[in-house]
Amino acid sequence: MSQLKRTPTKFRLRDVTRALRGVEAAGFKPKRFEIDADGKIIIALDNDSNVEAATPFDAWKNARSA
Repeated sequence: MSQLKRTPTKFRLRDVTRALRGVEAAGFKPKRFEIDADGKIIIALDNDSNVEAATPFDAWKNARSA
């Protein structure tokens, strides 16, 4: 029986924690998150998140894209 080689992980818990805290600090609500085999963290956002525009230009842009 051959033994499997142990490879280093592509992500750490602190990476996921930092990403989720950043999303929440930006005013979004994370709905779920995924981690690819490559270690890429994908965060799906809740559509009910209400985020205020940071600048008047953002408000103008959001009003036109609705």
